Amino acid sequence: MKSTYTNIALIGSGNMAAEHARAFEAIPNTKITVVCSRNLAKARKLAIELGGTAFTDQVRDIKNYAKIDLIIVAVSIEATFKLIVEVLKLEIPLLVEKPLGFDLEQCENIHKILELSSIKAWVGLNRRCYSSTINALKYLKDDTNQRIVDIFDQQDKLSANTSKFHPSVVKNWMFANSIHLIDYAYIFGRGIIEKVSVMTGWNLSHKHNVVSAKMQFSSGDLVYYRALWGMPGPWLCAITTKKIRLEMSPLENLKVQESGSRQKTSVKLSSIDKDFKAGLMFQAKEIIEEIVKKRPTKFVPNSMQALNTTRLVAKIYEM
Repeated sequence: MKSTYTNIALIGSGNMAAEHARAFEAIPNTKITVVCSRNLAKARKLAIELGGTAFTDQVRDIKNYAKIDLIIVAVSIEATFKLIVEVLKLEIPLLVEKPLGFDLEQCENIHKILELSSIKAWVGLNRRCYSSTINALKYLKDDTNQRIVDIFDQQDKLSANTSKFHPSVVKNWMFANSIHLIDYAYIFGRGIIEKVSVMTGWNLSHKHNVVSAKMQFSSGDLVYYRALWGMPGPWLCAITTKKIRLEMSPLENLKVQESGSRQKTSVKLSSIDKDFKAGLMFQAKEIIEEIVKKRPTKFVPNSMQALNTTRLVAKIYEM
């Protein structure tokens, strides 16, 4: 008898894996069928939390539990490359937590492997699925005016070091974390990027850095990126046209300012990003819709789209 469920295998047993599981399991007729982790004790613990689902420490065993429709890969960045190579042998669609790799070269290699496999793969750049992002795009839908996009980033390599990340991840922290902010360039910039101008460059030897760049799109849209490293500052994205200014600060919120007005009005957003880790529930729904109803998602990026953002990170940071 054919299963009425969309069966998901979850690889990983950390916080992000658990957050993905919570989002997917809240979708009707969708369940985490098996948890896989090299740490069997952690896999068992998460499996119990999910109501007693199966667990294993062997990727090759995943297919033994059910007809799996999707594999979620939510492991450490340094483990992602080797794991994807192994998982692709199962020939099952993937959702891979961002980033695909800890630097551009590794991301390029992973994309090539995914492309050659012809296996459908999505990448969890979940800011694209924030309620604030989706509503901002609705406000801009019929506005044909030039967009000026301002992105403000704040990072701290000391925090990355003390969080016990792998040294290669800390060294390339912009690929692991700034990618979230830089991805807004592709979310709101229309067309292709024709020119990237780095105004203030990255200096690895400095504890404090101000990195700034301008991106010119074929549509005429301009995106300005500024990152403060080792200094306090916001995570913020704002889009301005002749008609309207939209501001996300913090990123989960949205305020609107109409032309001719000095007043910013808060937009009432869905509670979905408060009930679940922001972006994950909408992201999960979009992927399940594509798997079950064959309706292509407009919001969850594939590996090529994620690679484009990674390449932009490399250009901005001249790496």
